[in-house]
Amino acid sequence: MRIEQFQIVSGFDPEMDIVLTVGASLKKLAKELSGKVIQLSVPSIAPPDAPRAIIQSKDTIIHVGLNRFEVITRPPEHVNSAFNTARDFALSRASNVFERLHEVGGVYQWMGAICNIKYPKSSKDVPALKHCEGLFDKILRVNRNGRSLSSFQVQFGFSEDELYKSYVITGYENRDIKFSGEIQNSMGIEIDLSQFPITESGIELTLDHNNKNSKQKESPQSDLGKILKAMENSLAHLPVQLNLAEEML
Repeated sequence: MRIEQFQIVSGFDPEMDIVLTVGASLKKLAKELSGKVIQLSVPSIAPPDAPRAIIQSKDTIIHVGLNRFEVITRPPEHVNSAFNTARDFALSRASNVFERLHEVGGVYQWMGAICNIKYPKSSKDVPALKHCEGLFDKILRVNRNGRSLSSFQVQFGFSEDELYKSYVITGYENRDIKFSGEIQNSMGIEIDLSQFPITESGIELTLDHNNKNSKQKESPQSDLGKILKAMENSLAHLPVQLNLAEEML
């Protein structure tokens, strides 16, 4: 198991001057993260959740929209092989950002988190769909009659414990894509992925939990901790819920 990324959102009612309001805090965060603040030129008709300012550092990206603060973070290698250590890293990163920003702007309304997890099954030359066949047969119970899969994605969700919880299961492939010589025209390039070797393939799981429907919201930091803990429990119980052997994920 490898925790690839957390995408964490703290939502609030739209504030047209939010970038100006949190500007000083953004500069301090950028300095701490060894990044810099980039203000984007966004059309007035752009949706409120479109980023108006960005901070990008080595492992974290912060987006500021008119109605949300968003933290996208990739846990480093020494913590990304177990959910609890990756969760603690993401919680520390996001809690600090939300505390600093909500202190000066954005009246907190809801919290959500998306976690992308990969389960490598092969190091080379095995298509992702081969790893998905066992999941297909177990979850969907559709007789393939010996046919090979051409696509696979399972998506479902629950409303539970005042959280919306959704799950997406699919396959993934990493390929070693290299170009020889110079590219004369960057427009309209067609790439045949089958010509490049698969370096890793396996199962990909995306967990998405939010408390938009909850009547017991507290603070961004407290609610984020609860959501990530619920996400950890969801991950632990998923094989049982889907009637899967744990090693299939």
